[in-house]
Amino acid sequence: MILNKSAHERGFGYGTVYKSDIFDLQGERGAVKSLTNPSLHFGMGRDVKEDSPWRKSVEEDGLPRVGARVAPGDALAAYRDDLTGRTKVHKYKGDEVAYVDEVRVLGKLTIDPNNALAAHR
Repeated sequence: MILNKSAHERGFGYGTVYKSDIFDLQGERGAVKSLTNPSLHFGMGRDVKEDSPWRKSVEEDGLPRVGARVAPGDALAAYRDDLTGRTKVHKYKGDEVAYVDEVRVLGKLTIDPNNALAAHR
């Protein structure tokens, strides 16, 4: 490929690469395979300290902060295990530094009528 020097200087060849990281809690070790009573939930448990390095890229709800800068090995999501009471982390496995652009939660929301919100009673 032959490039014109002035075209390169004006920004030819600049681009953005988008990658998706799909993280399924039911695929993790220790997950109970029940849709009505799962054992893993996104979020920070009580075992995570306020000054934890995870908090720079992960919100309290366990999902990544939009706009967060993540390097290889940084926390990308956090989830707690109801059986052990511990918080675990899903780490970014990319080769280069990335920025979180968008977060989507995929799945079905199931509501147990016996466990309805008190405000609706």
